[in-house]
Amino acid sequence: MKVLVTGSGRHLPSDDGGHVDFEPLRQAAIELGAELARKGHEIAVGSDDPLDVDPYIVEGALQQGAQDISVKVPRGFPVPYENQPHVRKEWSEFPDWDVSTMEAIDKIDAVVLMGGRQGVVLAGTSAWMMHKVVVPIGCFGGGAETVSRYGSSRRARFYHRALTDEEIDRFTSPWGVGLNAETTVAAMEQVQQAAMRERTGTGLVIRTSLTMLAALLAWVLGLVLPFVLPSFSGLGTWPPDWYFPLLFPTVIAAGTLGACVKTLRAIRQGSDATGRSATVDTVLGIAAGMMAAILYLLAQIGVAGKVDVAMQANDYARVSIIVSMAALFAGLHLDRAFAYFDSVGESVIKGRHGGRGR
Repeated sequence: MKVLVTGSGRHLPSDDGGHVDFEPLRQAAIELGAELARKGHEIAVGSDDPLDVDPYIVEGALQQGAQDISVKVPRGFPVPYENQPHVRKEWSEFPDWDVSTMEAIDKIDAVVLMGGRQGVVLAGTSAWMMHKVVVPIGCFGGGAETVSRYGSSRRARFYHRALTDEEIDRFTSPWGVGLNAETTVAAMEQVQQAAMRERTGTGLVIRTSLTMLAALLAWVLGLVLPFVLPSFSGLGTWPPDWYFPLLFPTVIAAGTLGACVKTLRAIRQGSDATGRSATVDTVLGIAAGMMAAILYLLAQIGVAGKVDVAMQANDYARVSIIVSMAALFAGLHLDRAFAYFDSVGESVIKGRHGGRGR
């Protein structure tokens, strides 16, 4: 899950010298960053200002060995985390922190709020309206406490019925007394799972599972049909030309199977899977199977100068298994597969594929 943590100590009272009692919030941010990294979540922040919680979230995450932390930087702002190779900079086209935060929220799954002022209130309420999971740690006051009160008054919808009243009220209890990094991250994960169940629905899981089973059955039938059907039909064996037409539907079924497994895996991992995305993945799985079969034909042309449609049963089994496995893995990793196909197509067009080019 990709989690944006935002907040600051700017709401806290300062002494005559302008110093803010920031230590409790700073320590809580370090603990939260470490726990997010320990649980394997991808972390996003918005600044490296020492009055913000962001650098301390990063500090805690790096202590746990985090390798990929992103920071959204408004245009014209100084480069943050210059000496941190594991903090990836993403530049916004807008010279405004609030707008760049909205851009970051669009690409994440959950927002955790700590302290802060009006910008934190804006980030939290906007994230909830964008159907993101919002966890406001209200015990430090500020904007996070405001959002916590807002969410508490709508707790069934705000927390997707995932948390009890006691768990929700815990967000305003003192840090370290019933509320800590572990309980905060656990609550966030509960809400995310409940939100995914609401968005996904049982119908999508059933429909995708049935499609997967149908594709699996079609794939197995395509592999074994040439060996069992001739004896049932009384022919004993099929003519060599009869095997080739089975190759395309068998390979397409394998690509479809891979795409369905990809969708079910995304649902299990809590990714934002919808009926539309599942349909698109299935269509792309079919396309991946077709492309794998076409690539096999092109390889035949490249090696032998022609397409040999006369195949014996053993040859068909070997070819269909190899090409089907390529289609299956292409369906499992659609984004990478089509990125590879794009790169190959571009290099072929430019005359660079297989060589250095000109």
